[in-house]
Amino acid sequence: MEESPRLTHITVSIGNEIASKKESISCVVGRDIKISDRYLVNYCRRQLERSDLDLLVVASSVAFADRTAVRRHHIGWSRSFCLQIPVFAHSLWRSSNVLNPLRDCLFFLTGDSWNFEFVPRQDRKPSQLNLLSHIKGRAEVIPFSGGLDSFVAAKSYLHENPDERPILASVTNAQSKRFVEGCAPILGTRAYPLRFPISFRNLYHPEPSYRTRAFLFFSLAALAAKLADSNSVIIGENGQGALGPSLIPCGPEQSHTSTHPAFTARLANFLTSLGWARPAFSHPNIWRTKGEALAGLALQCGLNGIELTVSCSRDTDRAKGRGVPLHCGVCPNCLLRRLALYAAGVTEFKESYLWQDLSSSELEMQEVPGSRPMTPTDARVASQAVFEHRDLAAVDVGYIGSRRPYVIREIAQGLAADESTVTTQLRRLLIRHREEWNSFLKQAGADSWIARLCKGGADDCS
Repeated sequence: MEESPRLTHITVSIGNEIASKKESISCVVGRDIKISDRYLVNYCRRQLERSDLDLLVVASSVAFADRTAVRRHHIGWSRSFCLQIPVFAHSLWRSSNVLNPLRDCLFFLTGDSWNFEFVPRQDRKPSQLNLLSHIKGRAEVIPFSGGLDSFVAAKSYLHENPDERPILASVTNAQSKRFVEGCAPILGTRAYPLRFPISFRNLYHPEPSYRTRAFLFFSLAALAAKLADSNSVIIGENGQGALGPSLIPCGPEQSHTSTHPAFTARLANFLTSLGWARPAFSHPNIWRTKGEALAGLALQCGLNGIELTVSCSRDTDRAKGRGVPLHCGVCPNCLLRRLALYAAGVTEFKESYLWQDLSSSELEMQEVPGSRPMTPTDARVASQAVFEHRDLAAVDVGYIGSRRPYVIREIAQGLAADESTVTTQLRRLLIRHREEWNSFLKQAGADSWIARLCKGGADDCS
């Protein structure tokens, strides 16, 4: 019989309002988590309510627990948390009408059990935040991570809506800052950059999976949309990234659902339980591969600025040394980027990767001054990336429909679409991925290290 995960207690406090319980991990807002709600000042068409301030604390506390409190066990994925959090709207947060959708949303995203004990927070009058006069018209929010999908979503929206000015919401790190500042001349003055108001003291996090990032990121994007009176959040993720991980489970690991429509629907349920008008999360590229989205943008308005985007999931400065290329070239994100660029026929620029040559018989790094030797971890990351794309190319929608019908049902419910339409669209998406992947393998060559991982050649992945 499988043993239940040990319950981890976390006590969140605002300064010295609440003392930490015995055998509880302490999280102090202002020390471990910094929240600067003033960053939202330019986007508010209404007063920031107490429950809005509570959401900032709750979302950041969940992220703290996920990344810092306890690592996942090597033989089990799930963990169990109990968070004590001070909130202004005490009776609201303690209601089962809020607790149940909150726990459901987090369980679906992380696979962990989440329990909450909300306690009264010393009252304060929320600041009256004034809207700057230059923000006019619709202000839809586009989460802006710095990758290709963010770039495609923003540039496509601006092209299709020449009279609108969206809010580009980004996390506060050097990569996103570089991306937003670099894209400013390309996007002109038609987009409002919004810096998210939450940061964490510790740069080192024991648990790397960080599934709650989407909960934090999209909750804040939805809050920005609410304050701007639009309630609209545009998720730019392609179909391979949004749906693919949920179709190819990896051992005991919870399926990756950070941009899955079933997650954003659950998040909308939770935020609506706080008394909001229901947030409208849209997924404009969910039935397109990343390559198709890029090709569509190229035809629509060109790819100027694509060289500023960064897709790599690995911190190359920390993992490989300073001065190395921004893209490792072989992690799942990098491999999908390269696959998309090839599928879209993008030849305008040549990108540099730490592992540049995909056609070589062995996985070999570039000789870059300051880089470190290749490690077994590097080889595992590259192998896993190939397996993910290979396995997605082998998915049979008919098998899913008969053996795992809940997969189709979850997508349909998340998109408010009928299951037959979802089945047809999903089949087309998977066939297109298979075609792109096999073409990519053939271009790498039958003797390449990628083809060898696919058991000897491109045809083996058909």
